[in-house]
Amino acid sequence: MAGHPRVVCRLARRRIPSYAVTLIGGRVAAVGATGVGFASELAGLCARRPEAAALRLAALGCLDDTLDFDAACIGTLDPSSGIVTSVVTRGLPAVRAWRFLQAQAPGNAGWSAVRLQLVADGVAWGSMVLLRKPGRAEVSAREAAALAMAGPLLGAALRDAAPGPAWEGELVNRPGTVVVGGDGLPTRMTDTARRLLRELAGLDDPSPGVLPTVVSATASRALERGAATRARVYSLGRRYLGVTAECLPGQGPRGDVAVVVEPARPDEIAAAMLYTAPMTPRERPWRRWSCKGGPRRRWLWPWASASGRCKTISRSSSTGSEYAVDGSW
Repeated sequence: MAGHPRVVCRLARRRIPSYAVTLIGGRVAAVGATGVGFASELAGLCARRPEAAALRLAALGCLDDTLDFDAACIGTLDPSSGIVTSVVTRGLPAVRAWRFLQAQAPGNAGWSAVRLQLVADGVAWGSMVLLRKPGRAEVSAREAAALAMAGPLLGAALRDAAPGPAWEGELVNRPGTVVVGGDGLPTRMTDTARRLLRELAGLDDPSPGVLPTVVSATASRALERGAATRARVYSLGRRYLGVTAECLPGQGPRGDVAVVVEPARPDEIAAAMLYTAPMTPRERPWRRWSCKGGPRRRWLWPWASASGRCKTISRSSSTGSEYAVDGSW
């Protein structure tokens, strides 16, 4: 995709945060009004709060009626790391479909691609890419306006959606290890890892194969950066799992990567609940500070002085596996 023009158009709508739409391989005209029918249909879909995979599939059907695209992908993101944790695709190969959410996407040379970050409350909960084959018409003003309307609605819906059908198997509380080769395929795997991966298997639609998207995406980032990478994902077991990837020594730039899947740490669970707690614009910087591990005294005081109260994360069980948002200090 190198060399294609990139145009960023700020699309602002009343009661909707300003939204950035990046168009690669084309141009965006002046923004016009979107149809009331499309907006109400999408808002009604999000209000029903379906599971995340079903929500994205239905959203693609809704968008296809207004935006005539040839292929599409909607992914969920880990807000703390920005790593893709699951994808739903249409017209794209399921294996490594998450790569199409990146600017340098494979196999789409000459295609027009529109990419959006699905943002709610200043936090990115997902990402979407719509693709058109070479020779198709550029994105029109009406279509650009529809995208501006869809982004915040889908971002808020993904934030509140359950990941999928509840996991009925036994929950494993031990870490499991997967060794991923340079080709992105697993070479070795512990029995514990197999059981933990089943808890993640239903997050993608269609299934990408042996490894869920979050494992492949985390391993790929570790290879690209040459450093340990960690993502957090909400599983079908209704709990947070941590996925850590690190390159094995002496394996070269495209060598093996060890990926450890385990129940998330208590501080990660607390941070996840902070991300989902309602925040005012003044409180959002302190949420970012606290989620990065800032000292408690430095971020509680401004909240108290700004709103007369404190939002805190308090442990509600002795095991440290359950946390709740408390409105008082």
